[in-house]
Amino acid sequence: LDFYVGGDNMLKIDEGNNTTTLQGNLIAANPKFFAWKSSDQIILEDADRTIIFDTEIFDVGADYNVSNGIYTAPVDGKYNFSAQIRIDLLDIDANEIRISLVTSDATYRSPFDPNFSGDLTTYSYNINVLADMDANDTAYIAVFVADDRGNSTHVHGFNNVSFIDTFFSGHLVV
Repeated sequence: LDFYVGGDNMLKIDEGNNTTTLQGNLIAANPKFFAWKSSDQIILEDADRTIIFDTEIFDVGADYNVSNGIYTAPVDGKYNFSAQIRIDLLDIDANEIRISLVTSDATYRSPFDPNFSGDLTTYSYNINVLADMDANDTAYIAVFVADDRGNSTHVHGFNNVSFIDTFFSGHLVV
């Protein structure tokens, strides 16, 4: 299927649902994924920890790796990524918590100063990023907890697809 504007082939879709733009960019069947955590992950203090989202709901293009939590872009383009992290057992002594989308080209950080009057049993927050990625660039989610004084902080996972608290998703926009 070809789309022409003013004599120029602006968009071509082949039998495999792959799309080629006027600029020659190949868009492989609109890659997208959604993965979630099925079990808790302990976060140690003062270091970025990669979060492993170990269960996929879908992965069009098979570009997300459930064993290491890394997405690999199949083609050049702009990718929208979203993540929600549920933190359990956040100690009152924590003075910073941060969720980051780490890509081959940049780290997008969302820092938060908890500054609560007591320990938190549960807290969730999100990050959303539109990132420019080249083919074979990677993206993953990391969590950092500063000055937790040795107390356990958990990224919550739950082994029930009906209750998804911690997840990572992404898709090619253009």
